[in-house]
Amino acid sequence: MAGHLLLLVLMYSFSLIKAQALLPPKLTVNPPVITETDSVTLNCQTPSSVSVSHCHFNTVRGGSVRASSCLKTLTGTELLNMAHQSSPAVVEVTCYYTVNGEFSSTSPHSHISYIVINKGMIQMIGAGVTLGVLVLGLVLLFNQSRFEKCVSQRSKSNITDDRKYMAAYDETYSIVTYDCNIGDREYTADYDEVYSIITYECW
Repeated sequence: MAGHLLLLVLMYSFSLIKAQALLPPKLTVNPPVITETDSVTLNCQTPSSVSVSHCHFNTVRGGSVRASSCLKTLTGTELLNMAHQSSPAVVEVTCYYTVNGEFSSTSPHSHISYIVINKGMIQMIGAGVTLGVLVLGLVLLFNQSRFEKCVSQRSKSNITDDRKYMAAYDETYSIVTYDCNIGDREYTADYDEVYSIITYECW
């Protein structure tokens, strides 16, 4: 019994020494800046001298995923869920690997790589378009309100026909001028009898 226990202790100690001898992997991310819907490729580069069983990718805030090829592609949303974060955010990722053998050995963790995740471009463009539509709507509503106010007040205006002062001119080019006083503003409309055009000037 004591012999079996000693053997187990020796084998466990050997596995620890073997694990400590493993070199840490190198983690690369491409691209380092993405949106929620974009994808990023994580590459856990292991030493060529070891027989790797699996690679594990971890976020510093928690959450992990395993890949047998040590190459993993994740979306921005998946990374955010792993890290329990929301965009915009910087997700910190590390990786390590396990080697084949009677006792699995785990390598040290890689250095930390940083992935910047922004909100989707469609959301930002949509917000900009929505704001533009609201501004345009307010401008149109303001102009329509001014026009309706002018029309509704025309019955109270003083109208003067200036054609009697233009007897020496050709009747074709006679002009009727309307002077309106509405509130603190004055409105002038020129009416061309030939082209039937009325232009309003407000000041």
